[in-house]
Amino acid sequence: MAEKVNFHSLRCQYQPQLPQLLRLEDLKTVPHEVQVKPAIAEIFPHLCKNLRAVTFEPTQVNENTIRAPLRIGCVLSGGQAAGGHNVIVGLYDQIKRRHPNSQLFGFLKGPEGIYKGKYEELKEEKIQYFRNRGGFDMIQSGRHKIETEEQFNKSLQYCESLKLDGLVVIGGDDSNTNACLLAEYFLKHGCATSVIGCPKTIDGDLKNEFVEVSFGFDTACKTYSELIGNIMLDTVSSKKYYHFIRLMGRSASHIALECALLTRPNLVLIGEEVEEKKISLKEIVQNMADIISERQKNGMNHGVFLVPEGLIEFIGEVKSLINEINVILGKTLHGQQFELDELYVKVKELLTPVSAELLDFLPRDISEQLLLDRDPHGNVQVAKIETEKLLIQLLEVELKRRAYPGKFLTINHYYGYEGRCAFPTNFDCDYCYSLGVNSAILIENKYTGLMSCVRNLDKKPIDWQASGYPLVTMMDVETRKGKQVPVIKKALVELNGKLFKYYEQHRKLWAFEDHYIPTGPIQFELPMLNPFLINGEGFDFLDAGEEFQGDKPYEVVLRRNLSGLGAARAQEPLQIPPNLNLGLGLKQIHHDYSDQVTKSIENHYQDLLKTSSEAFQLLDQHLPSKPLKIGITLNGRQSPGANSIIRGLLEAVKQSNSVLYGFIGGTQGLFQNNYIKVDDSNLKYYINQGGYHFLGRTADKMRSEKELQLLQKTVSGLDLDGLVVVGASHTLTDCVIVANYFLKQNLKTRVIAVPCTVDNNIGHPLLEGIVGFDSAAKTYSQLIGNIMIDAASAVKYWYFIRLMGRDPSHLVLECALQTHPNVVLISEDIKERGLTLQDVVNEIADVIVLRWKQGKEFGTVLVPEGLLAHIGQFKQLINELDKYFKLPQGELEKNLTPWSLALFKSLPDFAQKQLTIEREVHGSIQLSQIETERLLAHLVSQELKNRKQQGYKGSFAPICHFFGYQGRCAFPTLFDVKLGEVYGYLSGLLIQRGLTGYSVSARGIAGPIEKWHFIAIPLLGMLSLKQKSQYGENEPVISSYEVDLKKNPFKVLQKVSKEWYQNDLYENPGPIQFKGAFSNSSTLTLQLSYKNYVEQIEEIDKLTKTIHELLNFETREELLDLAIQQLKVLQQAIHVVQVSKL
Repeated sequence: MAEKVNFHSLRCQYQPQLPQLLRLEDLKTVPHEVQVKPAIAEIFPHLCKNLRAVTFEPTQVNENTIRAPLRIGCVLSGGQAAGGHNVIVGLYDQIKRRHPNSQLFGFLKGPEGIYKGKYEELKEEKIQYFRNRGGFDMIQSGRHKIETEEQFNKSLQYCESLKLDGLVVIGGDDSNTNACLLAEYFLKHGCATSVIGCPKTIDGDLKNEFVEVSFGFDTACKTYSELIGNIMLDTVSSKKYYHFIRLMGRSASHIALECALLTRPNLVLIGEEVEEKKISLKEIVQNMADIISERQKNGMNHGVFLVPEGLIEFIGEVKSLINEINVILGKTLHGQQFELDELYVKVKELLTPVSAELLDFLPRDISEQLLLDRDPHGNVQVAKIETEKLLIQLLEVELKRRAYPGKFLTINHYYGYEGRCAFPTNFDCDYCYSLGVNSAILIENKYTGLMSCVRNLDKKPIDWQASGYPLVTMMDVETRKGKQVPVIKKALVELNGKLFKYYEQHRKLWAFEDHYIPTGPIQFELPMLNPFLINGEGFDFLDAGEEFQGDKPYEVVLRRNLSGLGAARAQEPLQIPPNLNLGLGLKQIHHDYSDQVTKSIENHYQDLLKTSSEAFQLLDQHLPSKPLKIGITLNGRQSPGANSIIRGLLEAVKQSNSVLYGFIGGTQGLFQNNYIKVDDSNLKYYINQGGYHFLGRTADKMRSEKELQLLQKTVSGLDLDGLVVVGASHTLTDCVIVANYFLKQNLKTRVIAVPCTVDNNIGHPLLEGIVGFDSAAKTYSQLIGNIMIDAASAVKYWYFIRLMGRDPSHLVLECALQTHPNVVLISEDIKERGLTLQDVVNEIADVIVLRWKQGKEFGTVLVPEGLLAHIGQFKQLINELDKYFKLPQGELEKNLTPWSLALFKSLPDFAQKQLTIEREVHGSIQLSQIETERLLAHLVSQELKNRKQQGYKGSFAPICHFFGYQGRCAFPTLFDVKLGEVYGYLSGLLIQRGLTGYSVSARGIAGPIEKWHFIAIPLLGMLSLKQKSQYGENEPVISSYEVDLKKNPFKVLQKVSKEWYQNDLYENPGPIQFKGAFSNSSTLTLQLSYKNYVEQIEEIDKLTKTIHELLNFETREELLDLAIQQLKVLQQAIHVVQVSKL
C-alpha cells in the first residue's frame, strides 16, 4: 500500500475537525437519568440496572494519572455507508493518543468475524491508507447477525481471549439492536468488554432524539443529487424525455425527500404519504398522468420524477396482494406444479376481489415476477421489483387510454450502489471521526450498551456536542416472525415535519414548471450544505419572484436555479490566454490527401476544395478585426462545456464590436430562423454550467436539399458573416456539406466547426482534445470507483457497467486507466481479434473462475456501448435489423438471413425487444437502448452454470449499470472550461480571417494554457471513404474515430490490465473538483498521447533559447555562419519530414 500521488492520497491528508471537548486531554463524565419502556427493561435487565446517559465537561488535567493501553475491537455491520473508515480511524487515533501501546482489532466481514474469531490488528500503515476513504473494504462488511446462543458465547470467548476493553459495532438499526443484545449478554456473563454502537445507514432511518442523522446519508444524497442535477440539465437540453429515477432507501423515503429538496424535481413520491393517505397504485399513476398531461398542454414533454426504492411496500393494496400470494403459493398451492398461464389463473381465483383486480391492473411481467421470483423462504422478493419501470408501463397504458396527444419518451435510472462508497463529504469525515473518538472515550470510561452520539450537527464541528445514550432508550418491541423482539424503531419521513411540509407547499409549482437546481459534484475545498435532515432547515433557497430580462434562451435559468456551487462557478473569470487574440494571422501548414480521397472530394466538394484544403497555424501578426454578424448552433448530442464555447465566442464578438446570434433548438432553430441575440445579460447564469439548455438542440442533421435551402434562407436573412457549429463527427460532416453549398451559392457565410462530444470520436493528427470528454470521463470514473469500492466491501457482487460512447471505446479506455477494474472490454480490440460473443463471455467467465479460486467472488467489468456492433455476427444482424425495423415482428424475422435469425432467436426476450425499438434520426439502432451489460451478465451466468460440471462451485451475483445520461451534462471540469472558451474564441477568430470549412484546434493542451498553440484544421482533411454510412455507400465522411490499438493509451492498458484480473488495484479518482491539487488535471488518454509533445516543445524552446544566448555576443563570423547553415539544414529536414508524413 505504498502511497501514490492520486486523489486518494490527497484526501488522506485531510485532518477531520473535532468538537472542542473531544480535543481536550481529560474530560469529566456527567451521567444523566433516562427512561426506558418496561417491556424493554424486562429484556435487558442488566443494562437497565444502572441506566445512564453520559455527556462530557472539561476538567483539569491530572498529570499523575497513569493510563493503561486500551485494546478495542471494531466491526462493520450491514450495508456500506461513506465514513465508516473514519470511525475506525478516530478510534485508532484516540487510543494511541491515550497510550502508544494501545491496540485496535478489526473483525473481518461483519459480525460473523466476531463469533468465528476472524480478525486482524489494524496498524498505522493500514489506518493511514483508509483515512477519509469511502467504503468498508478496510475490514469488509457482512449482513450476518449474532443470534444463537452458540454465536453469543463464541463472541464472548473471542473478545475475552483478545482481552478487549471494548467492541465498537458500526451499523444501522438492526446492527445496533444486535450490539445491545451483545452488551446485555456480556454483562450477564461477567465479560468486561464494553459494547458501543455507532449510527450508520445511508437511508437516514436511524434517527431519533439522540441521533440527529446517521453517517453516510449526507454523502449518498449529495452523490445522487449530483447525478439527478445532471439528468435535469440533460432533459432541458432536448426537452423530449421523462426521467424516472429510483433512489435507494427501502424502509423510508428520507433520501428521496432530501434529494428532492436539493434538486427540485417535478415530482417526488413519498412512501409515508402514500401509506398515511391510503393512496392506491392506480391513484398514483393517475396523479402522475395528470401532471404529464398538464405539462404537455404547456408545451412541455419532459420531466424528472423521483421514486423511493421502497414505494411498493408503502402501498396498502400491494402489500395485501403480496401477502395473499405468499400464503397461496406457500400453503394452498405448495408443492403443485403449473404452467405460468395456469398458475396465474389459479392464483387469481384464490385472491380477494380487490387483489385480483390489482393483479389484472399490473403489467404482465410484474405479475409474473410476483408469482415466480421468490426468496428461499418462498416470499415475493419485493426489493427486486423495479418500481420506476412499473410506473412507466402503467403510465403508458393510462396515457393511451386518455388519448394523450404528446410524446411520452422515458428513460429509467436506479441510483443506489453509486453512493454507498463514495469519498465521504467533509461533514461525514468530521462526523465519523468524532463518533470514533467519542466511542474510545466511552470505552475508556467503562460505559457499555451506549450509542456514540454527536449532536448540534447543524453548527460548526468545533461546537458539536459528544455524548453517549443507552441503546435501550431507542427501542420498541415488535412482532417479527411471530416473536416479540426488541428493535430500534426506524424513523420514517414525518409528514408534519418541516421538510415534507416545504415540499407539500411547493409541489404544484415544481410539477408544472421547471425549478430544477443542479447541485454539481461534492467539493472538498469549497463550502457545502449540511444535511437538511438534521433539523429540517437550510433548504429554503432563493424562491423570490424573478423574471428573465432580455431575449429568452431555450430554457430560462434564473438565480434560483443555481446551487451554491453553480452560482460560484458562474462568477469565474474568462480564461483566454494572452497569446490568443484577434490580431493573430494565418500561417499555412501543408496538408496532403490520398488520391482516392482527393478524387472523391473533387466529385462532391469541388468548391470547398478550392478554398479550404490546407491547415493553418495562428501567429501574432497584429491584424485588424471588423464588426461581423455570427451565428452559433449546438447540433451534436449533449456534452459538458458547450456554454464555455458560447462564452469564448461571445468574447471574440465583443472585442470586434460584432453581433452573436444563438439559434434556439439547434438545427430546428436554423431551419425556422428562431434565434436570440447572445450577450452577457442572458448568458450569465449559464456560464460554467453543464448542459445545452441555453440554446438547446434537436436532430443532428442538416444535409438534404430542403434543409440546405432553409439554412440559406436563414443566413441570408440575417446577413451572417459566419456560422459556428458545435458537435461530433456527423455534425462535422454536415459542416463540409453546408460550407460547400454556401460557396456554391456565393453566400458570404463562413462555416466553422467546434468538436464537442463525450465520445471523443473525432480524429486528426492536429486535434488533441475534444470539449466534453474530460468532464464525462471523470464523472463516470467517480461512479465506477465508488462501485468498485462497494464490490470490495461487500465481497459478493459482480458489477457489469456499460458506458456511453456509441461506436468507439474511448470512454471505457479512459475510465479503465483511471479506475483499474478487473475486466475491460475494448470493442476495437475485440474486433481486431475476431472474437464472437461467446468468446467474450468465455473470457469474462475465465476471470470470474480465476478469482473464485483465490476466494474472491466479486469484481467489476467495463462494457463499451458499441460492443455488439464490433462483433462480426452481431454487426450483420444489426445491419439487417436497421434495414427492416419498420416491419412487424413476424415480417421482420422472415426477412432476416438464416444465420442472423438464429442469432436473434438465441437472445433473451429483453435483448430481442431492445434490438427492435425506435431508431436514431438517421435510421440506425440506438445503441444506448441495448442493455449489453445485462446481456453479458445473463450469458456469463449461463456459462458459469455449465462450468459447474468442470469443478466451479462459486456463486455469481451480477448487478448491472449504465452510465450515460449522468455525465453528458455534468458541470464541466476546469480543463473543459478552458478548452471550450479557447475553441469558442478561436472560432470567431477564424471567421474574422475569412476561413470556411474548418475545425478549431489547439496543440500542447496537456501543458499550461499559456503555451497552447492554435490551429485551423480543414474539415476536408478529416474525410475518409466509408463503405456504408447514413450518407450513402463509399461516400467521403468524417468517420467516428476509434481507439487506435497501436497508440500509447491502449498499449499501457494492455500492459497492466491482466494484473487487474486477480489483484484488486482499484482507484477511485473521486468527484470533479474545482479547487485544489487535482482540479486542473487532464485525462490520462491526453497525457499518455501528448505529454511527450509538450515536453519536447519545452526542450526545443530551451535549446533555441540557449543557442540564442550563446551567440548573442559571439564575435567570430565563421561560428555564426556555421550556426546559420546548421539551422537551415535542420529547417529543411523538418520540412521534408512534415510533407512526407502528411
